[in-house]
Amino acid sequence: MLRYNLDIQPEPAAVKINFNDRLIFLGSCFSEHISSRLGALHFRVASQPVGIVFNPVSLCKPFIVARESGNYKETDLLYNQDTWYSKYHHGMYSAHDKAALLTQINAAQAEFVSTLKEAEHLFITFGSAWVYSYRETGEIVANCHKIPQSAFEKRLLQPHEIISAWTEVLNYIYLVNQKISVVFTVSPVKHLRDGAVENTLSKSILLYSVYELGRQFPQAGYFPSYELVNDDLRDYRFYEPDGAHPTQLAIDYVFEKFCSAHMDEMTSAYIRDMEKHLRLMSHKPIRQQGREYEQFMLQIENSRTNIEKLYGRSV
Repeated sequence: MLRYNLDIQPEPAAVKINFNDRLIFLGSCFSEHISSRLGALHFRVASQPVGIVFNPVSLCKPFIVARESGNYKETDLLYNQDTWYSKYHHGMYSAHDKAALLTQINAAQAEFVSTLKEAEHLFITFGSAWVYSYRETGEIVANCHKIPQSAFEKRLLQPHEIISAWTEVLNYIYLVNQKISVVFTVSPVKHLRDGAVENTLSKSILLYSVYELGRQFPQAGYFPSYELVNDDLRDYRFYEPDGAHPTQLAIDYVFEKFCSAHMDEMTSAYIRDMEKHLRLMSHKPIRQQGREYEQFMLQIENSRTNIEKLYGRSV
């Protein structure tokens, strides 16, 4: 019999998600896809405090700032083409006014610190082990913000650097929130600008680092998003034309596997009912009058009432 995929079944999570839980997602754009999908389903998903960030060292920064009970400062900023940026944030955090940017990123940091203390689940996605160090200070930056490459030195993180940095961070996380469930994942998005061989090397370093962190912290979980796309789907039909980013179909597949492994029974039912309700809401009747339209609006109202009654959610 021909095998068309491996049919990977992720291990059931030790701590399941309930639709009332508070969730934090950090990391690459793949983490953004999953968190956005859950946000659309009215889950309590916190905003990413640094935006989309790929390398594991930069992902440590909001935890380090939180541990030191500090704020981001002027020395954490970079200036390029009439705009201020942060060394440790995605370009979505930018402003023409320096003070305005500091206010923006410190407000996001304060919200993150508050949420971290209360959240039930934290998901961290590593994207690339390739990093850029700012030559002037030697600091690893989250984003080059289109500053000339001559201002940076590109290098490959070593596993011990990632493991050491995240050992400190995990110790801090479990100190401030003993009940939190931490889950790592490695993004299946290919960083082909680094080169095909270089991308494979990068992913192998990330995978090994996560494995070692799991050995040190058995309570930390792992979700195989990388393996689901690269080993289970394993076909460029599931990638966008750039050959790097998974298609919506692939994202849907991983999301389904994620829900199967991480959602409790009531939450799985909630997702099914909420998705059905959202499909109803997205439908645009041709005629907004008459008996057929009235029946359609009654169907929406019944769906809304059912969700509110079963799950205590206003939609």
